[in-house]
Amino acid sequence: MTTRTTVLFLVLAGLSACREPIAVDTRAAEGIPSKIAIDGLRDLLPKAVYLSCGEPRVEISRSEITSWTVDGKGVELRTRTGVSHRLAFSSVRGTDLAKLPLSVELRIFVATPKDPRKDLFRFSWREEDPARRCLEYFEALREDR
Repeated sequence: MTTRTTVLFLVLAGLSACREPIAVDTRAAEGIPSKIAIDGLRDLLPKAVYLSCGEPRVEISRSEITSWTVDGKGVELRTRTGVSHRLAFSSVRGTDLAKLPLSVELRIFVATPKDPRKDLFRFSWREEDPARRCLEYFEALREDR
């Protein structure tokens, strides 16, 4: 992890106590066609300034990501170190949006044997609009509805 990433992680971790939930009505997401949701995620996810993954626990800045793949099955990103992180749409069990002092954070929840609503991925943007749209796209692609 670079020094810049470490500092960013520490700042975001310290500020996460200041999470202010943002209410999002996701009922309209059911009407978003899959192709539009996939194309939207392809466009917006690479613009996230920061993300973290809970399995294994890593924090990743945008500059560390070499490629994004978004297809009908899920999202995959690859880092400079060659590590791949994948999120299958079939495993998504919920989303959550919150305002932090310096960013807006989208959390993606999945079911695990120990936790039916585990916080697996966190994506952060400086502005609310792309985070809100990504939440709607993830909700549109959920398979557990």
